[in-house]
Amino acid sequence: NAFNGTNLETIYQGWFEALGRNPVANSSTWVNSSGSQSNYFQTTTAKINLNNNNKREWIVSPVFVPQAETMIQFSVAVSSRNFALPATMGSDDSVNVMISSNCGESWTLLRAFTVADNLAVPLQNFSLSLSAFEGQPSRIGFFATDGIINNTEDYDFHVDDVFASINTTSNSLLEFGHRIYPNPASNQVFIDFEQPVSSGDFVQIYSLDGRTIGAPQSLEIGQSRTKLEVSNLPSGMYFLKMAIGNKMVVHSVMINH
Repeated sequence: NAFNGTNLETIYQGWFEALGRNPVANSSTWVNSSGSQSNYFQTTTAKINLNNNNKREWIVSPVFVPQAETMIQFSVAVSSRNFALPATMGSDDSVNVMISSNCGESWTLLRAFTVADNLAVPLQNFSLSLSAFEGQPSRIGFFATDGIINNTEDYDFHVDDVFASINTTSNSLLEFGHRIYPNPASNQVFIDFEQPVSSGDFVQIYSLDGRTIGAPQSLEIGQSRTKLEVSNLPSGMYFLKMAIGNKMVVHSVMINH
């Protein structure tokens, strides 16, 4: 299902809209692209109209745990309001890609898009490294503000195709293999390791909002398979954080009862 301006949390589990300089979960004025814009882009984008000086609007991702090779990838564009024509951002407007690794208590700027970027109508692809947040449960936020100047520009800022990916050209990723099954699971999850584990290695379960579930499960030296009991967990999406040697790997698993 496509985003229709009101169903973000329904179609993309864990995402939400928010308002304010620091996001408070609520509604926002992020909506879906118009029909003519969607036809031009060949996709339905999330967009926000900026034309004043009073908007402080967010869309925020679910919690995930970046690895050293994780990149956040997305596409952005600037168009005229409700149409796919060229437009210009206001002088102090910005749409900011933010990250929080402490459950939203504070946010760090990854990239700001302003009038200086001269964004055009076609969607442009961008990627940002999250290596500085390796192993930390994090959220990504897109924070749009039209500043304090009431500019005459009236335009739409579009965001699309947001996902976290792994740079598979990195040797450090290829050195560690694993298999998690079954997925979805109901009572038990098995993890097979390509190489036997060593002292200090562990597996930790996280909820979708970044809370740890139980204590870390230590792995025995030389172990090549471990079993996690998940029968007492409510149905939903979880993350498995695996510390194996000097590598940190995160994998999602769905629990269905």
